[in-house]
Amino acid sequence: INGDFENNLQNRIIPNDKNNAKYHAVYNYFTNEFDRQISFIHKFYNSKLIPFELPNELTISIRNNYLNIGVEEKIFQKDSITYVLLYELFQVLKKLEFNYKPDLEKQKIRIVVNVYLSFIIDFLLSYQSADEFFETKLLFENSKKISSYQDIIKSIERFNSYQKKHISNDDLKNKLDNLILLLDVIWDINNDNKNIYIEHGDIKLNIESKNSEAFNIFYGIYKGTYIIRPFFDFRWRNISSGEKALLNIFSRFHSLTNNELFGKELKGNIIILIDEGDLYLHPEWQKRFVKILIDFLPVIFESKRNGFKRTLQIIFTTNSPIPASDLLSYNTIFLENTKDENGKSQTIVKDSLNEQKETFAANIHTLLSDSFFVKGGLIGDFASEKLDEIIDKLIKRIDLSKEERENMRKLIHQVGEPVLKIKLMQMYNDRYNLDIHERLDNIEKELGI
Repeated sequence: INGDFENNLQNRIIPNDKNNAKYHAVYNYFTNEFDRQISFIHKFYNSKLIPFELPNELTISIRNNYLNIGVEEKIFQKDSITYVLLYELFQVLKKLEFNYKPDLEKQKIRIVVNVYLSFIIDFLLSYQSADEFFETKLLFENSKKISSYQDIIKSIERFNSYQKKHISNDDLKNKLDNLILLLDVIWDINNDNKNIYIEHGDIKLNIESKNSEAFNIFYGIYKGTYIIRPFFDFRWRNISSGEKALLNIFSRFHSLTNNELFGKELKGNIIILIDEGDLYLHPEWQKRFVKILIDFLPVIFESKRNGFKRTLQIIFTTNSPIPASDLLSYNTIFLENTKDENGKSQTIVKDSLNEQKETFAANIHTLLSDSFFVKGGLIGDFASEKLDEIIDKLIKRIDLSKEERENMRKLIHQVGEPVLKIKLMQMYNDRYNLDIHERLDNIEKELGI
Protein backbone atom coordinates (compact mmCIF):
# COMPACT_ATOMS: atom_id res chain seq x y z
CA ILE A 1 0.00 0.00 0.00
CA ASN A 2 2.80 2.36 0.92
CA GLY A 3 4.75 1.60 -2.25
CA ASP A 4 1.80 2.05 -4.59
CA PHE A 5 0.75 5.27 -2.89
CA GLU A 6 4.23 6.79 -3.00
CA ASN A 7 4.70 5.75 -6.63
CA ASN A 8 1.39 7.43 -7.56
CA LEU A 9 2.46 10.63 -5.82
CA GLN A 10 5.85 10.74 -7.49
CA ASN A 11 4.41 10.07 -10.92
CA ARG A 12 1.65 12.65 -10.43
CA ILE A 13 -1.06 9.98 -10.87
CA ILE A 14 -2.83 11.48 -7.87
CA PRO A 15 -2.71 15.20 -7.00
CA ASN A 16 0.25 16.23 -4.90
CA ASP A 17 -1.79 18.38 -2.53
CA LYS A 18 -0.32 18.42 0.98
CA ASN A 19 -3.40 20.22 2.30
CA ASN A 20 -5.74 17.44 1.18
CA ALA A 21 -5.63 14.77 3.89
CA LYS A 22 -7.08 11.98 1.78
CA TYR A 23 -4.01 11.93 -0.45
CA HIS A 24 -1.74 10.96 2.38
CA ALA A 25 -4.31 9.25 4.62
CA VAL A 26 -2.49 5.96 4.12
CA TYR A 27 0.59 7.40 5.82
CA ASN A 28 -1.52 8.76 8.66
CA TYR A 29 -3.01 5.31 9.06
CA PHE A 30 0.36 3.56 9.34
CA THR A 31 1.72 6.21 11.69
CA ASN A 32 -1.35 6.07 13.91
CA GLU A 33 -1.36 2.27 13.89
CA PHE A 34 2.21 2.26 15.14
CA ASP A 35 1.43 4.91 17.75
CA ARG A 36 -1.41 2.75 19.04
CA GLN A 37 0.80 -0.34 19.26
CA ILE A 38 3.59 1.53 21.03
CA SER A 39 1.22 3.07 23.59
CA PHE A 40 -0.31 -0.32 24.26
CA ILE A 41 3.06 -2.06 24.69
CA HIS A 42 4.24 0.64 27.11
CA LYS A 43 1.24 0.00 29.35
CA PHE A 44 0.80 -3.78 29.08
CA TYR A 45 4.37 -5.02 28.57
CA ASN A 46 4.40 -7.18 31.71
CA SER A 47 0.65 -7.83 31.86
CA LYS A 48 -0.60 -11.40 32.22
CA LEU A 49 -3.60 -10.45 30.09
CA ILE A 50 -1.56 -10.71 26.90
CA PRO A 51 -1.31 -14.33 25.69
CA PHE A 52 2.06 -13.87 23.98
CA GLU A 53 5.34 -12.08 24.62
CA LEU A 54 5.12 -8.50 23.43
CA PRO A 55 8.03 -7.21 21.33
CA ASN A 56 10.43 -4.93 23.13
CA GLU A 57 12.64 -3.82 20.27
CA LEU A 58 11.85 -1.76 17.19
CA THR A 59 13.87 -2.01 13.99
CA ILE A 60 14.02 1.22 11.99
CA SER A 61 15.14 1.04 8.36
CA ILE A 62 15.59 3.66 5.67
CA ARG A 63 12.54 3.47 3.42
CA ASN A 64 14.28 4.53 0.20
CA ASN A 65 17.98 4.08 -0.38
CA TYR A 66 18.66 7.18 -2.44
CA LEU A 67 22.33 6.25 -2.77
CA ASN A 68 21.46 3.58 -5.33
CA ILE A 69 22.79 4.34 -8.81
CA GLY A 70 20.25 5.99 -11.07
CA VAL A 71 17.57 6.52 -8.42
CA GLU A 72 17.42 10.25 -9.25
CA GLU A 73 16.26 9.39 -12.77
CA LYS A 74 13.19 7.66 -11.35
CA ILE A 75 12.15 10.71 -9.33
CA PHE A 76 12.54 13.70 -11.65
CA GLN A 77 12.61 14.15 -15.40
CA LYS A 78 16.07 14.63 -16.85
CA ASP A 79 15.19 17.97 -18.43
CA SER A 80 14.06 19.54 -15.13
CA ILE A 81 16.13 21.99 -13.09
CA THR A 82 15.70 19.84 -10.00
CA TYR A 83 17.16 16.79 -11.76
CA VAL A 84 20.36 18.66 -12.61
CA LEU A 85 20.70 19.90 -9.03
CA LEU A 86 19.86 16.55 -7.50
CA TYR A 87 22.26 14.68 -9.75
CA GLU A 88 25.14 16.88 -8.64
CA LEU A 89 24.19 16.51 -4.99
CA PHE A 90 23.82 12.73 -5.31
CA GLN A 91 27.33 12.37 -6.72
CA VAL A 92 28.83 14.31 -3.80
CA LEU A 93 26.87 12.51 -1.07
CA LYS A 94 27.59 9.05 -2.48
CA LYS A 95 31.29 9.60 -1.75
CA LEU A 96 30.77 10.96 1.74
CA GLU A 97 31.06 7.63 3.59
CA PHE A 98 34.63 7.18 2.30
CA ASN A 99 35.65 10.14 4.50
CA TYR A 100 34.91 8.02 7.59
CA LYS A 101 36.92 4.99 8.67
CA PRO A 102 35.14 3.46 11.72
CA ASP A 103 32.36 1.11 10.60
CA LEU A 104 29.83 2.66 12.98
CA GLU A 105 30.45 6.12 11.53
CA LYS A 106 30.10 4.74 8.00
CA GLN A 107 26.71 3.26 8.92
CA LYS A 108 25.61 6.50 10.59
CA ILE A 109 26.62 8.71 7.68
CA ARG A 110 24.67 6.46 5.27
CA ILE A 111 21.55 6.88 7.40
CA VAL A 112 22.12 10.64 7.76
CA VAL A 113 22.63 11.10 4.00
CA ASN A 114 19.49 9.13 3.17
CA VAL A 115 17.40 11.11 5.67
CA TYR A 116 18.83 14.36 4.27
CA LEU A 117 18.01 13.32 0.68
CA SER A 118 14.61 12.02 1.75
CA PHE A 119 13.75 15.40 3.23
CA ILE A 120 14.90 17.27 0.10
CA ILE A 121 12.88 15.02 -2.21
CA ASP A 122 9.88 15.15 0.12
CA PHE A 123 10.16 18.95 0.12
CA LEU A 124 10.41 19.22 -3.67
CA LEU A 125 7.58 16.78 -4.36
CA SER A 126 5.34 18.57 -1.87
CA TYR A 127 4.94 21.52 -4.24
CA GLN A 128 3.17 21.46 -7.60
CA SER A 129 5.73 23.73 -9.28
CA ALA A 130 8.97 22.64 -7.69
CA ASP A 131 11.19 24.18 -10.37
CA GLU A 132 9.53 27.60 -10.06
CA PHE A 133 9.41 27.52 -6.27
CA PHE A 134 12.98 26.42 -5.94
CA GLU A 135 14.69 29.25 -7.75
CA THR A 136 16.75 30.01 -4.64
CA LYS A 137 18.53 26.62 -4.93
CA LEU A 138 19.55 27.06 -1.32
CA LEU A 139 19.32 23.42 -0.34
CA PHE A 140 21.87 22.70 -3.08
CA GLU A 141 24.08 25.72 -2.53
CA ASN A 142 27.75 24.81 -2.14
CA SER A 143 26.82 21.13 -2.50
CA LYS A 144 30.26 20.37 -3.93
CA LYS A 145 31.79 21.47 -0.62
CA ILE A 146 29.87 18.98 1.54
CA SER A 147 32.51 16.64 2.96
CA SER A 148 31.22 15.84 6.44
CA TYR A 149 28.19 15.48 8.68
CA GLN A 150 28.73 19.03 9.95
CA ASP A 151 28.51 20.38 6.37
CA ILE A 152 25.08 18.80 5.96
CA ILE A 153 23.86 20.48 9.15
CA LYS A 154 25.23 23.84 7.97
CA SER A 155 23.40 23.44 4.65
CA ILE A 156 20.09 22.87 6.46
CA GLU A 157 20.72 25.80 8.80
CA ARG A 158 21.41 28.15 5.86
CA PHE A 159 18.18 27.21 4.18
CA ASN A 160 16.29 27.50 7.46
CA SER A 161 17.71 30.97 8.03
CA TYR A 162 16.70 32.05 4.51
CA GLN A 163 13.18 30.70 4.73
CA LYS A 164 12.61 32.47 8.08
CA LYS A 165 13.39 35.82 6.40
CA HIS A 166 11.83 35.35 2.95
CA ILE A 167 9.30 32.51 3.07
CA SER A 168 8.15 32.71 6.68
CA ASN A 169 6.54 29.28 6.74
CA ASP A 170 6.24 28.24 10.40
CA ASP A 171 5.45 24.64 9.52
CA LEU A 172 8.55 24.38 7.31
CA LYS A 173 10.65 26.02 10.03
CA ASN A 174 9.51 23.37 12.52
CA LYS A 175 10.27 20.61 10.02
CA LEU A 176 13.80 21.93 9.46
CA ASP A 177 14.41 22.36 13.20
CA ASN A 178 13.29 18.77 13.80
CA LEU A 179 15.39 17.52 10.89
CA ILE A 180 18.53 18.90 12.55
CA LEU A 181 17.52 17.38 15.91
CA LEU A 182 16.83 14.01 14.27
CA LEU A 183 20.19 13.95 12.49
CA ASP A 184 21.93 14.91 15.75
CA VAL A 185 20.26 12.01 17.57
CA ILE A 186 21.39 9.60 14.85
CA TRP A 187 24.94 10.99 14.81
CA ASP A 188 25.21 10.75 18.61
CA ILE A 189 24.42 7.00 18.68
CA ASN A 190 27.46 5.22 20.13
CA ASN A 191 26.23 1.59 20.44
CA ASP A 192 27.24 1.49 24.12
CA ASN A 193 23.66 2.39 25.01
CA LYS A 194 21.57 -0.72 24.22
CA ASN A 195 18.37 1.34 24.34
CA ILE A 196 19.34 2.80 20.96
CA TYR A 197 22.06 1.40 18.70
CA ILE A 198 22.86 0.67 15.05
CA GLU A 199 23.16 -2.82 13.58
CA HIS A 200 23.63 -3.73 9.90
CA GLY A 201 22.56 -0.25 8.81
CA ASP A 202 19.34 -0.26 10.86
CA ILE A 203 18.53 1.65 14.04
CA LYS A 204 17.41 -0.50 16.97
CA LEU A 205 15.25 1.01 19.71
CA ASN A 206 14.22 -0.60 22.98
CA ILE A 207 10.66 0.49 23.81
CA GLU A 208 10.02 -1.23 27.15
CA SER A 209 8.34 1.22 29.51
CA LYS A 210 11.38 1.30 31.81
CA ASN A 211 13.65 2.15 28.86
CA SER A 212 11.29 4.39 26.91
CA GLU A 213 13.14 7.73 27.13
CA ALA A 214 15.42 7.13 24.13
CA PHE A 215 12.49 5.98 22.04
CA ASN A 216 10.22 8.86 23.02
CA ILE A 217 12.89 11.40 22.08
CA PHE A 218 13.64 9.78 18.72
CA TYR A 219 10.06 9.06 17.69
CA GLY A 220 8.73 12.43 18.85
CA ILE A 221 11.31 14.32 16.77
CA TYR A 222 10.87 12.04 13.76
CA LYS A 223 7.10 12.55 13.52
CA GLY A 224 7.64 16.29 13.29
CA THR A 225 10.24 16.02 10.53
CA TYR A 226 8.76 14.69 7.28
CA ILE A 227 6.19 16.61 5.23
CA ILE A 228 4.23 13.83 3.51
CA ARG A 229 6.54 10.87 2.93
CA PRO A 230 8.00 9.21 6.03
CA PHE A 231 11.73 8.44 5.83
CA PHE A 232 11.72 5.23 7.85
CA ASP A 233 10.04 1.84 7.90
CA PHE A 234 9.30 0.43 11.38
CA ARG A 235 9.01 -3.25 12.16
CA TRP A 236 8.93 -5.40 15.26
CA ARG A 237 11.46 -8.12 15.83
CA ASN A 238 10.44 -11.72 16.54
CA ILE A 239 6.68 -11.35 16.09
CA SER A 240 4.56 -13.64 13.94
CA SER A 241 1.75 -12.50 11.66
CA GLY A 242 -0.80 -13.96 14.09
CA GLU A 243 0.71 -12.14 17.06
CA LYS A 244 0.80 -8.95 15.00
CA ALA A 245 -2.91 -9.39 14.21
CA LEU A 246 -3.68 -9.76 17.93
CA LEU A 247 -1.47 -6.77 18.73
CA ASN A 248 -3.48 -4.70 16.23
CA ILE A 249 -6.75 -5.76 17.85
CA PHE A 250 -5.53 -5.07 21.39
CA SER A 251 -3.95 -1.71 20.57
CA ARG A 252 -6.94 -0.43 18.57
CA PHE A 253 -9.38 -1.17 21.37
CA HIS A 254 -7.00 0.22 23.96
CA SER A 255 -6.70 3.46 21.97
CA LEU A 256 -10.47 3.96 22.17
CA THR A 257 -10.47 3.94 25.95
CA ASN A 258 -8.64 7.27 26.14
CA ASN A 259 -9.48 8.68 22.73
CA GLU A 260 -10.80 12.24 22.93
CA LEU A 261 -13.44 11.52 20.28
CA PHE A 262 -14.78 8.32 21.79
CA GLY A 263 -13.31 7.68 25.24
CA LYS A 264 -15.31 10.34 27.05
CA GLU A 265 -18.53 9.37 25.27
CA LEU A 266 -18.52 5.66 26.09
CA LYS A 267 -21.79 4.75 27.80
CA GLY A 268 -22.88 1.98 30.11
CA ASN A 269 -23.69 -0.42 27.27
CA ILE A 270 -21.14 -0.98 24.53
CA ILE A 271 -21.50 -3.05 21.36
CA ILE A 272 -18.22 -4.19 19.81
CA LEU A 273 -18.15 -5.39 16.19
CA ILE A 274 -15.23 -7.50 14.93
CA ASP A 275 -15.13 -8.69 11.31
CA GLU A 276 -13.09 -11.90 10.97
CA GLY A 277 -10.69 -11.02 13.77
CA ASP A 278 -9.30 -14.58 13.73
CA LEU A 279 -8.48 -14.45 10.02
CA TYR A 280 -4.65 -14.62 10.23
CA LEU A 281 -4.43 -16.66 13.39
CA HIS A 282 -2.91 -20.11 13.81
CA PRO A 283 -5.56 -22.71 14.84
CA GLU A 284 -4.14 -22.66 18.37
CA TRP A 285 -4.80 -18.89 18.57
CA GLN A 286 -8.25 -19.34 16.98
CA LYS A 287 -9.06 -21.82 19.74
CA ARG A 288 -8.17 -19.15 22.33
CA PHE A 289 -9.70 -16.18 20.46
CA VAL A 290 -13.05 -15.96 22.30
CA LYS A 291 -11.43 -16.31 25.74
CA ILE A 292 -8.84 -13.67 24.82
CA LEU A 293 -11.62 -11.19 24.00
CA ILE A 294 -13.64 -12.04 27.11
CA ASP A 295 -10.59 -11.68 29.38
CA PHE A 296 -9.20 -8.52 27.79
CA LEU A 297 -12.06 -6.24 26.74
CA PRO A 298 -13.84 -5.93 30.15
CA VAL A 299 -10.52 -4.93 31.73
CA ILE A 300 -9.62 -2.11 29.35
CA PHE A 301 -13.20 -0.82 29.12
CA GLU A 302 -13.73 -1.22 32.89
CA SER A 303 -16.79 -3.18 33.96
CA LYS A 304 -17.76 -0.47 36.43
CA ARG A 305 -17.87 3.26 35.74
CA ASN A 306 -19.29 6.14 37.81
CA GLY A 307 -21.18 3.79 40.09
CA PHE A 308 -22.94 1.73 37.41
CA LYS A 309 -21.96 -1.56 35.81
CA ARG A 310 -20.97 -1.38 32.17
CA THR A 311 -22.02 -4.20 29.87
CA LEU A 312 -20.25 -5.31 26.71
CA GLN A 313 -21.77 -7.17 23.79
CA ILE A 314 -19.34 -8.64 21.27
CA ILE A 315 -20.54 -9.47 17.77
CA PHE A 316 -17.98 -11.07 15.49
CA THR A 317 -17.93 -12.93 12.19
CA THR A 318 -15.79 -15.93 11.31
CA ASN A 319 -15.42 -18.52 8.58
CA SER A 320 -13.77 -20.97 10.96
CA PRO A 321 -15.57 -23.60 13.07
CA ILE A 322 -12.94 -23.36 15.81
CA PRO A 323 -14.33 -20.32 17.72
CA ALA A 324 -17.83 -21.83 17.43
CA SER A 325 -17.00 -24.42 20.11
CA ASP A 326 -16.87 -21.54 22.64
CA LEU A 327 -20.32 -20.23 21.69
CA LEU A 328 -23.78 -21.34 22.75
CA SER A 329 -26.02 -22.28 19.83
CA TYR A 330 -28.54 -19.54 20.60
CA ASN A 331 -25.74 -16.98 20.44
CA THR A 332 -24.72 -18.15 16.99
CA ILE A 333 -26.17 -17.21 13.60
CA PHE A 334 -25.23 -19.31 10.56
CA LEU A 335 -25.33 -17.68 7.14
CA GLU A 336 -25.30 -19.86 4.05
CA ASN A 337 -25.03 -18.86 0.42
CA THR A 338 -27.56 -20.76 -1.72
CA LYS A 339 -29.51 -20.35 -4.94
CA ASP A 340 -33.23 -19.76 -5.18
CA GLU A 341 -35.61 -21.50 -7.57
CA ASN A 342 -34.56 -19.10 -10.34
CA GLY A 343 -30.87 -19.84 -9.88
CA LYS A 344 -30.11 -16.48 -8.26
CA SER A 345 -27.60 -16.41 -5.42
CA GLN A 346 -29.00 -15.56 -2.00
CA THR A 347 -27.90 -15.64 1.63
CA ILE A 348 -30.12 -17.42 4.12
CA VAL A 349 -30.07 -17.58 7.93
CA LYS A 350 -29.95 -21.04 9.48
CA ASP A 351 -30.77 -22.16 13.00
CA SER A 352 -27.82 -24.53 13.28
CA LEU A 353 -25.21 -26.45 11.34
CA ASN A 354 -26.33 -29.06 8.83
CA GLU A 355 -25.61 -32.12 10.99
CA GLN A 356 -24.41 -30.79 14.36
CA LYS A 357 -27.13 -29.08 16.39
CA GLU A 358 -25.12 -27.93 19.42
CA THR A 359 -21.87 -25.96 19.15
CA PHE A 360 -20.81 -25.19 22.74
CA ALA A 361 -17.95 -27.46 23.89
CA ALA A 362 -18.37 -29.52 20.72
CA ASN A 363 -15.35 -31.32 19.35
CA ILE A 364 -13.67 -28.99 16.84
CA HIS A 365 -13.09 -31.88 14.42
CA THR A 366 -16.81 -32.68 14.57
CA LEU A 367 -17.70 -29.08 13.80
CA LEU A 368 -15.20 -28.96 10.95
CA SER A 369 -16.58 -32.16 9.42
CA ASP A 370 -20.06 -30.62 9.23
CA SER A 371 -20.95 -30.01 5.59
CA PHE A 372 -21.83 -26.40 6.49
CA PHE A 373 -18.09 -25.68 6.68
CA VAL A 374 -16.55 -28.27 4.37
CA LYS A 375 -18.36 -30.14 1.62
CA GLY A 376 -16.98 -33.37 0.15
CA GLY A 377 -15.07 -34.63 3.19
CA LEU A 378 -11.97 -33.46 5.01
CA ILE A 379 -9.34 -34.70 2.55
CA GLY A 380 -7.64 -32.13 0.34
CA ASP A 381 -8.97 -32.00 -3.21
CA PHE A 382 -5.62 -32.94 -4.78
CA ALA A 383 -5.19 -36.00 -2.52
CA SER A 384 -8.82 -36.96 -3.05
CA GLU A 385 -8.37 -36.83 -6.83
CA LYS A 386 -5.25 -39.05 -6.67
CA LEU A 387 -7.02 -41.63 -4.49
CA ASP A 388 -10.00 -41.66 -6.87
CA GLU A 389 -7.60 -42.41 -9.71
CA ILE A 390 -6.12 -45.35 -7.76
CA ILE A 391 -9.57 -46.74 -6.90
CA ASP A 392 -10.72 -46.36 -10.51
CA LYS A 393 -7.69 -48.27 -11.86
CA LEU A 394 -8.10 -51.04 -9.28
CA ILE A 395 -11.85 -51.47 -9.87
CA LYS A 396 -11.49 -51.44 -13.66
CA ARG A 397 -8.52 -53.83 -13.40
CA ILE A 398 -6.38 -51.69 -15.68
CA ASP A 399 -3.06 -53.26 -16.62
CA LEU A 400 -0.12 -51.32 -15.24
CA SER A 401 3.59 -51.60 -15.79
CA LYS A 402 5.83 -52.74 -12.95
CA GLU A 403 6.97 -49.14 -12.39
CA GLU A 404 3.37 -47.82 -12.32
CA ARG A 405 2.38 -50.55 -9.85
CA GLU A 406 5.32 -49.69 -7.62
CA ASN A 407 4.42 -45.98 -7.67
CA MET A 408 0.82 -46.86 -6.77
CA ARG A 409 1.99 -49.05 -3.88
CA LYS A 410 4.28 -46.30 -2.55
CA LEU A 411 1.47 -43.74 -2.73
CA ILE A 412 -0.93 -46.02 -0.85
CA HIS A 413 1.70 -46.42 1.90
CA GLN A 414 1.76 -42.62 2.24
CA VAL A 415 -1.98 -42.38 3.05
CA GLY A 416 -2.39 -41.02 6.58
CA GLU A 417 -5.91 -42.30 7.31
CA PRO A 418 -5.37 -45.90 8.57
CA VAL A 419 -8.76 -47.36 7.62
CA LEU A 420 -8.53 -45.96 4.10
CA LYS A 421 -4.94 -47.11 3.78
CA ILE A 422 -5.75 -50.71 4.81
CA LYS A 423 -8.70 -50.89 2.41
CA LEU A 424 -6.67 -49.55 -0.53
CA MET A 425 -3.83 -51.98 0.21
CA GLN A 426 -6.34 -54.86 0.33
CA MET A 427 -7.76 -53.83 -3.06
CA TYR A 428 -4.21 -53.58 -4.43
CA ASN A 429 -3.28 -57.07 -3.17
CA ASP A 430 -6.50 -58.56 -4.53
CA ARG A 431 -5.85 -57.06 -7.95
CA TYR A 432 -2.17 -57.85 -8.36
CA ASN A 433 -0.17 -60.90 -7.36
CA LEU A 434 2.53 -59.64 -5.05
CA ASP A 435 6.01 -60.33 -6.30
CA ILE A 436 8.73 -61.46 -3.94
CA HIS A 437 10.06 -58.04 -2.91
CA GLU A 438 6.58 -56.82 -2.03
CA ARG A 439 5.97 -59.94 0.08
CA LEU A 440 9.28 -59.40 1.86
CA ASP A 441 8.44 -55.75 2.53
CA ASN A 442 5.16 -56.71 4.20
CA ILE A 443 6.73 -59.49 6.25
CA GLU A 444 9.56 -57.22 7.45
CA LYS A 445 7.09 -54.52 8.50
CA GLU A 446 4.97 -57.04 10.41
CA LEU A 447 8.06 -58.36 12.20
CA GLY A 448 9.39 -54.83 12.78
CA ILE A 449 12.68 -55.57 11.04
